[in-house]
Amino acid sequence: MKKSIYKLLSLLLAVSLMASLGVSALAADEPTITVGSASASVTSGETTVTIPVSISQNPGFAGMTLYVSIPDGCAAESVAVTSGSSYAVTADMVYVNNLSYDLDGETVVSLNFAAQDDVTENGVLCWITYSVSRTANNGENAVEIVGGSIYQADALTTDIFSSFTTVGGAITVSGSAGSGSSATTTTTTTTTTATTTTTEGATVETTSGGAVITLDEGVTSATVLIPASGLSYASVAKDAGTNEIIKLCVPTTEGMLVVVTQSCELTISTNSKTFADVSSGDWYASAVTFAAAREILNGTGSGFEPNANMDRSMVAQMLYNFDADAEPTASAGFTDVADSAWYADAVNWAAGEGIVSGTGSGEFSPSGSVTREQLAVMLYNYAKAKGYDVSASASLSAFSDASAVSSWASSAMSWAVGAGLISGVDSTNLDPTGTATRAQVATILMRFCSLAVGA
Repeated sequence: MKKSIYKLLSLLLAVSLMASLGVSALAADEPTITVGSASASVTSGETTVTIPVSISQNPGFAGMTLYVSIPDGCAAESVAVTSGSSYAVTADMVYVNNLSYDLDGETVVSLNFAAQDDVTENGVLCWITYSVSRTANNGENAVEIVGGSIYQADALTTDIFSSFTTVGGAITVSGSAGSGSSATTTTTTTTTTATTTTTEGATVETTSGGAVITLDEGVTSATVLIPASGLSYASVAKDAGTNEIIKLCVPTTEGMLVVVTQSCELTISTNSKTFADVSSGDWYASAVTFAAAREILNGTGSGFEPNANMDRSMVAQMLYNFDADAEPTASAGFTDVADSAWYADAVNWAAGEGIVSGTGSGEFSPSGSVTREQLAVMLYNYAKAKGYDVSASASLSAFSDASAVSSWASSAMSWAVGAGLISGVDSTNLDPTGTATRAQVATILMRFCSLAVGA
């Protein structure tokens, strides 16, 4: 019934838009609309949720309508469309208006766009935003994009797509800024379908919010898949008892891949952290979301600073955060690592595990920018210490600067390139002694996690 009403609304809106553009009706190829993961920020006691909408295989269109459903009793206070300086992939695409309908006790807002010429670019079309009162109960603000249509400049074609990927869920409206990270944290709970599956070394029994995992007798570690849909890079697995994040968890199209070392009950939720200096369209946005959600690589106090160089102390701290078994150890004796330094525990632990070493003269050089070959060595040493497969190898001879790789870093760089963790800065140069930015390290970290879980 509702789908029929959406079609009727699409047709009426299309006729209105196309009449103003003077077009006729013809057939059109079907594009793909992708609704991204919701993120949220908290300002002045109010949570604002943002959902990106993108298009690919774009056939060219001059009008678009998106239907946003606000369930009865929902605490959403407003729905709008924003995207900075323009409302779509081109400045020619303009936001016309929004119209509100009451369908069977459910409010549906239609967001309408129009342009004089075809919009043919692929990418983010717009951002759907809405505000949620801080007094709302968790779960009362699930806003969904339930359908939409596009209209070509030389054709009137309604319901080219009958539905989009559903986005919504229980945004926790009491989110607060992460300590010292200049990040806004939002948590959602993911619902899974009850099933029981067996995998090598374990049995997975899904629950309403996660899974109970039972390792086979004698098994000390297993990679399991918790079936779930609608996961994003911000989705994480948590221990149901301690609420601690399982660092080695990677979302896939089928669910969450998790490495567990004991029988346990896990929940799946979203631990979204937003930074003022990271936009959804940035090439590194997914990696930053992934690393920050797992609280492996956090902000700096001035945002995420994606373009800042990663220093050696930051890498040690990142690996310390990543390792579930890491504990403070005795001082490694570096003369430039004070016991009171925020990274002291991490550096001393990493040195004790043989993951990092000094730079000479008894120093660690914590504030020195990490080089690409140093980063490769640290990851290689960590992987070996944890018993990961490090058999991947690639010849570096294809790079014109292969001779610049230090002898102590040769095996690590060969592994990192062979495993797909590090690539050349261009088709012919590896730049082993070049520095690595925080955005680049976040990207390598996400690849490293995927490699560790076999994703």
